[in-house]
Amino acid sequence: MSFSHRMRQWHRVLSLAFTLAVVANLGAMMIPGSPQWIGFLALAPLLPLLATGIYLFILPHRRRGLAARETKDPMTQEGFQTTGRSKRRGAIGSRRPG
Repeated sequence: MSFSHRMRQWHRVLSLAFTLAVVANLGAMMIPGSPQWIGFLALAPLLPLLATGIYLFILPHRRRGLAARETKDPMTQEGFQTTGRSKRRGAIGSRRPG
């Protein structure tokens, strides 16, 4: 099992824990005289959930960058320099020769 697959599994487990903690918090708010620390229960899985979410968000961009380096694309080696013109025909903002 790869690291990214384990990270996805861990993110799912953390999201379930966070959901259960929020439901427990809402249930505790209905009971008068409940302890105040229950309100902070949802914060425990929230920080690792944020960390795994950021990793999963960056993962496709990182893979795309690594793949571009492997192909030795001159566009990636020169800092994505563009000519200012779209190479696709029919792109938004491009004009057809009249």
